[in-house]
Order: sequence, then structure tokens, then C-alpha cells
Amino acid sequence: MVDPVQYRKRVDDFDFDLTVQRFSFSSTPGDSLRTYFSSQAAALKGSQNLAGIADPVIDALIETIIAAETRPALVDRLQARSTA
Repeated sequence: MVDPVQYRKRVDDFDFDLTVQRFSFSSTPGDSLRTYFSSQAAALKGSQNLAGIADPVIDALIETIIAAETRPALVDRLQARSTA
């Protein structure tokens, strides 16, 4: 057991084995995806990328999603599927 201040410090430092967080996204995800899933955020102390996701493929997908110019294009990009 840790107190709230210790908990916040451990989360900010990514010093935990397991934590429970609830993330809410808008119905039109965009720039905020970088904060939660980008390699840059994984290296930034206190970021929302708690899983430490640092993958150039994910970074490229985020940029592709943000660049979508229409709602159908956005939906297609958000439903990325593996071709393997």
C-alpha cells in the first residue's frame, strides 16, 4: 500500500507493476493520441503513455490518423488491421 503522493510519483516515474487507469477519448481522436501512445511520450516522465509503447509503426499510424481529412478516412485508419 502506498499513499496518494507515493502513488502519483510512482506512476509519473513508471515505477509500478500494475495500475488501473481509465482513459476517455473524444469521438474524433486526433493529436491526443500522441500523448497516450507515441514513442516520444514513452520517454517523457509523467506522460499518459503508461504502457511505455515505443514503436515506429504505432507512431506512423498516429500520424496517419491525425492526417485523415474525412470521417470515413478517419474510421478506416482507426480500424488498422494486420495484414500478416
